[in-house]
Amino acid sequence: MDKKKLIIIAVALIALVIVLAGVAIAMLQGVDSYAARIEEGYRYLQEGDFNNAILQFRYAIEEDGSREDGYYGLYQAYLSAGDEEMAITVLRVGVSSTTSTHLRQLLDSRQPTEVVVIPEVTEPEEPEQEDKNIQPILNTDILTLFASASYGDYCMQYDDSKGNYSAGQYTKHLAAIGATLVYYDTSTERVLDSGRGVPYNQYLPNEIRLDNIMGLFGGVSRLTFNDLTKLSGVADAQLSGDTITFSYGGCEITIICKDEGIITGNCENYIVPTGTGAEGAKQYNLSASIVDATTGAPVLGAKVKLYAGYNTFGEVIEEVATDNYGKASIDLEESGTYTAQVSKDGYITEEFEVYIMSNLQQTQVTFNISPTISGGGIRFVLSWGGSPSDLDSYLVGTASDGSYVNVNYEHMTATNASGAKVAELDVDDTSAYGPETITVYDVSGSYEFYVDDFTNSGMISSSGATVKIYIGSSLYTTVTIPAGIRDQWHVCTVNNGEVTVTNRSR
Repeated sequence: MDKKKLIIIAVALIALVIVLAGVAIAMLQGVDSYAARIEEGYRYLQEGDFNNAILQFRYAIEEDGSREDGYYGLYQAYLSAGDEEMAITVLRVGVSSTTSTHLRQLLDSRQPTEVVVIPEVTEPEEPEQEDKNIQPILNTDILTLFASASYGDYCMQYDDSKGNYSAGQYTKHLAAIGATLVYYDTSTERVLDSGRGVPYNQYLPNEIRLDNIMGLFGGVSRLTFNDLTKLSGVADAQLSGDTITFSYGGCEITIICKDEGIITGNCENYIVPTGTGAEGAKQYNLSASIVDATTGAPVLGAKVKLYAGYNTFGEVIEEVATDNYGKASIDLEESGTYTAQVSKDGYITEEFEVYIMSNLQQTQVTFNISPTISGGGIRFVLSWGGSPSDLDSYLVGTASDGSYVNVNYEHMTATNASGAKVAELDVDDTSAYGPETITVYDVSGSYEFYVDDFTNSGMISSSGATVKIYIGSSLYTTVTIPAGIRDQWHVCTVNNGEVTVTNRSR
């Protein structure tokens, strides 16, 4: 059958199922409110009851098919149930039925081109590494940072050591993000404080150079100009000889290719923030998304308390609860460092550092929180930035009965000789950020936990990766990736319930 017809059939089928489900529930139960359906759907989703979650979100869509949260919830439910094709189909229906840019961005980031029918097999073979479909994505997080961060912001958030001043030019390399900032005076602006030999705090860099330009594209090894033009967010893309230019938000990007139209990691590049940075924002907004670290689903009704400063808990600036999207919005009058404390019954209370940049009106962050672990288990939660696009968690070793354990994207659950669950991976995240979570139930074994850069980009050290380690009902420690890691990051070992942090190359 023609694959385009399959797409049309899939969309028609889901629309029909939604209608029939709505009619059935109306006959049996009467009509509940839209918000109640959404809340019930997320409750089922957080409990791992994906079938009932799917039903509730379908009922909500039947009540009002013009709102995005029903489609978003149904997308999350199908994704959590492992049915990615149906999840993408839901996004297609949602985009056609609403005006939601959020659903459109999700659909674009998935970049599906067709519905694939997978034939049934009695004994599926384990996937080889090449089977993972890693798509290039535009690293909008880093470009938003470049478009907005002043010299003072970079010093506060990353590194306050002094850079190099020579021949009227100041340069500062930030190993944490793999970038060199360049500042100099222009004909209209005095950017450098000649007395101190550093830029004034309020100025954006005149230009930025990435150590590896592929960090803009999720860490893939190469990208054609044609591929670039298809990425969501790319604007004004042009190819002239060996030079590619395009823009995103407040940045203009120039890439000098070795081969015409082919972008690789060693290409010379220049990123120019288009604003002067002389005027900071007058008002600020923090938009926080609270996510369940074991399912990736938004957490509704979580309490978010915000305090001034890092790891300080004096007067509460603001206290809000997350909405039906798992989001919390807080307006602020000043930039700088804050501490957010997130709590909800059934979850481990955690604190997160938040930095509000002086030149950015809205700061968007995601906080992953972990459900309480029953029976004193150990949990590892991996999170990272927009590049590389695919980091993988690994747990290898032996269970307490001597059974071999190897949990990763190919083997997501490990059992011992008697069939009891030893450890499991929640989901293989291939599109950046995470969370990717492994929970260990048999803590009396001997294991090592490490992280692998599936893309082999060599940029894992600049990914901003962190691993939170939980033991029972509390956060044990947070491990941040050090400089110098190329492809594999050895985070820790576990021996008979005792965790030892290693934090080195493997």
